[in-house]
Amino acid sequence: ASAAAEPLYVEQSYALRSYDKSLADARGTGWIVCQGKKKKLVLNVSGLAKTAQGEAYQVWLIRNGQRQNAGTFLVDPQGSGVLIYDLPRNKAEFEEIGITLEPDADGREPRGQKVLGS
Repeated sequence: ASAAAEPLYVEQSYALRSYDKSLADARGTGWIVCQGKKKKLVLNVSGLAKTAQGEAYQVWLIRNGQRQNAGTFLVDPQGSGVLIYDLPRNKAEFEEIGITLEPDADGREPRGQKVLGS
């Protein structure tokens, strides 16, 4: 059977809330979506500040206090954005999701302010 024929299901969902008082309307939802042997993290966010030149939002998966980079995304002029990240099978477990606004998309550690978190 092709992968597209396998049913998709949500294994877990996360509510993300604002950590920035100036972005009171910022929120997001995250889902761990499974299809066959594949797992993805799907994030949908809204109410974030528009990024300045070069800036990016970066997603961090937190387990036992350790942060793993789960990619970067930009937002549209209304502050909405989406990220889809393939979860490696050996690192699919995490306790929290954090999103920071970074000066660029190249960080290996969070350098910017946390704006959303689960």
